[in-house]
Amino acid sequence: MKEISVPRPQSDSLAAQLLSLYKTFKNILPSESLEFELSSLDWICPFLILPISVYISDTKSKFAVNDLSTIKPYLEVIKFPKGVDSISSFEQQIQRHKNYIPISVLKKDAGIARGRLESLFQTMVYKNFGSISGAQNAIYYPISELVTNIFEHSKRNEGFVFGQFYPTKRYLDICVVDRGRGLRKAYQQEKGLQLSDEDAITEVMKGNSIKPDQERGYGVCIGSA
Repeated sequence: MKEISVPRPQSDSLAAQLLSLYKTFKNILPSESLEFELSSLDWICPFLILPISVYISDTKSKFAVNDLSTIKPYLEVIKFPKGVDSISSFEQQIQRHKNYIPISVLKKDAGIARGRLESLFQTMVYKNFGSISGAQNAIYYPISELVTNIFEHSKRNEGFVFGQFYPTKRYLDICVVDRGRGLRKAYQQEKGLQLSDEDAITEVMKGNSIKPDQERGYGVCIGSA
């Protein structure tokens, strides 16, 4: 099993996290079983750790972290890598740790339970973020859309959400991940277009949806809270 050392991001910026994530996955084969070595990290953000968690879950990969590592207690708190998939487990975690919203597994066939888990996630995010005018809609709608897209577009039966609030910075970090078919394959399967990954992203940003006009939503939103 190949060992992958996850590099420490140089800062907490989105660009630094993206670079660390890119370096982690750049030389691996699709669905290759790996062992992620996390001991070089002294802090981690949702944008970096959730994709690793999802990859481990999907490929039966492993991870290693030194017993003395400063991130080991944090990984246990957020339920890395398996996450929680029940309402009771979620509520237990958020009662103990107000600033960490654990890795949560949303399943397509869970019905009411999935909807309740999603609602609890949104509520906890809103409580941490505060009662700023318009904040509730600004949080609830994007999360609902991102979760809905997991099951409508990715052709997967489960997705993962994770959030963390940094009180001193008044900063909220939310990550939503699935291991679905991706943009390039969606255009190929739905519209018969043969595009590179880069071209597929360009088409999305142009507003060229794979859905019929009467079924289209509000487009792609990329940002940070």
